[in-house]
Amino acid sequence: MTLDTKPAVKRVASKPDVKKFPFFHPFSRRLHICLLCMAGFCCTTFMRMHIAISMTCMINSTALALESAVFPEAFENSSSIFEELEPVSNGACSSNADVNKKVVVDYGGQLVWNSQEQNLIFSGTFWGSIITVLPSMFFINRYSPRYVLQAAVGCYILMTAITPYIATRFGPYPVFISRVIMGLGEGFILPANNAILANWFPSAERSTAISLFTTGNQMAGAGGNPVAASLCASSFGWPSIFYFASIVSTIWSVCWFLTASNQPSKCKVMTKTERDYLDANVVRRSNKTNRSLVVPYSKILKSPAFLAQLLCQFVINFIVTLLQIYLPNYFKDVLHLGVIANGTYTSVPNIVNFALKIVWGITIDRAKEKKIISGTFGVKLSQSIGMAAWEL
Repeated sequence: MTLDTKPAVKRVASKPDVKKFPFFHPFSRRLHICLLCMAGFCCTTFMRMHIAISMTCMINSTALALESAVFPEAFENSSSIFEELEPVSNGACSSNADVNKKVVVDYGGQLVWNSQEQNLIFSGTFWGSIITVLPSMFFINRYSPRYVLQAAVGCYILMTAITPYIATRFGPYPVFISRVIMGLGEGFILPANNAILANWFPSAERSTAISLFTTGNQMAGAGGNPVAASLCASSFGWPSIFYFASIVSTIWSVCWFLTASNQPSKCKVMTKTERDYLDANVVRRSNKTNRSLVVPYSKILKSPAFLAQLLCQFVINFIVTLLQIYLPNYFKDVLHLGVIANGTYTSVPNIVNFALKIVWGITIDRAKEKKIISGTFGVKLSQSIGMAAWEL
């Protein structure tokens, strides 16, 4: 018996008399879903990314500098080697500073973790997501992407909430383990969101939808870094950053559970005009596919298109990781910025990216709608310009 290996999708023939319901409309349900996905992506990105600026507040830089000093006399007379700046400093070094002293900017942390331990913690979510990113499609194809996403965010929330306790009681290695567990949830975030957006949006609107959804990443950096810096400088201290992220993400999780749906046919609150438009123009996908379906994974992994996309994602994520994870440390240890200035300046690239990507996504969709470019060319053009911008 020959198995049908075609995807379980069904396209409803487009009806010429179906009126288009605008994407950007107060009652557009697909806009609401996209904004929910964007907010969730913002929450998960903030929970994952704020560790960079939080780490600058968690570490006792003065003690770490003394511990790693080359000269033994540093422990006897630290003032001869180190000049400590106050945590509220704006980062400007005085003109009469002794050039023979090493300037140490300390944000008031109490943990003495060396750079190797910090880097290990930074890498935790990446190790976790490597484990689950491929198996995630198995779960998403057989279970509800909505609930898969809910569970993944729940993993994020739990690990974020307990991090301050683990850090102060048990040290860096248990924190690394908690970050790996968080990464296990991260492997489901993008695949689940992509499955939901594919069920909700016609192909002509997907560039705009993806641009809007992924701005959650920039929102987390543009708004999250200044908020994290402010909490760090407050009387609540760095643990409040983790608690704040957990509370906000829990609120999102409740909203998602009560209002989200996998596809338009499952949505109970929608205008008839939009429902008819989506029924006529969206590819319907069944999440519970045939369990006996044979997927040619070997051919997929050897596909030039897959390998090209893999290379693009590696390069982009490598650059983004350098900016998101190590820029706060650079501003603190090299430029000697205070914590508030650090949070402000690290948000600037995200603010610019946020504004440009929305405009770009709408422009690409307009060009596709007018048959000026194909969808494939739009993707290639976006990737090329994005890579060129990062290199500059």
